[in-house]
Amino acid sequence: MEKVKIYVEKIDRSVYLWLELMVLFFAFPLLFSVTIKTNPLPFVLLGGLVGFYILYSDSDFDRSSFYKLPSLNLEYARIFLQVLFLSGLLYYFISTYFPEHLFIFLRKDFYLWLDIILVYTFLGVYPQEIIYRAFIFHRYKDLFTKETGLIHISSLSFAFGHIIYLNYISVFLALLGGYIFSITYYRTRSVFLVYIEHLLYGTLLYTIGFGSYFYSGFIK
Repeated sequence: MEKVKIYVEKIDRSVYLWLELMVLFFAFPLLFSVTIKTNPLPFVLLGGLVGFYILYSDSDFDRSSFYKLPSLNLEYARIFLQVLFLSGLLYYFISTYFPEHLFIFLRKDFYLWLDIILVYTFLGVYPQEIIYRAFIFHRYKDLFTKETGLIHISSLSFAFGHIIYLNYISVFLALLGGYIFSITYYRTRSVFLVYIEHLLYGTLLYTIGFGSYFYSGFIK
């Protein structure tokens, strides 16, 4: 009888967690994109703070992942070569198919580009990694028999969150980035390392010309 009770409780918790996951990471971004349509940064900051509090309060979570960097190893070489390769690929793509967007922020308003990068660096990226990597991997780990499932749900959630920009390019690039960041977090369990990786790609996108697909007008 006790085993049956534990099994039922486990099912109830799984149903609750699936519902929570769908509401927070799919229903809310959809609602935001069709009704709220405002600066998403306060919501990202709030979500990051709440996620940080929940994780920090959980004794099962390794708090050092918020600030630790793995010792020098092949992860750094992999990230560097990956960024280098994708930089060339993205430059070729935008210069060939969307040349009017190439270095658009730098060409039109250098100080706007600089303001965006500063806000992105200090306010935008780290909370996203708490939400989409640390929180999802820890909070929903019991929903998947293999951690590869967490990589998929983290990446899909991250991509779907970008529907607020109402264009398919931001969603596609976020999906690609989501898998890159989720794999790095899976391999290292370092929020700080993934923050640096995310920051490199984000700065690249805003600089090379894709930033217009991620710009909500929150900085004038």
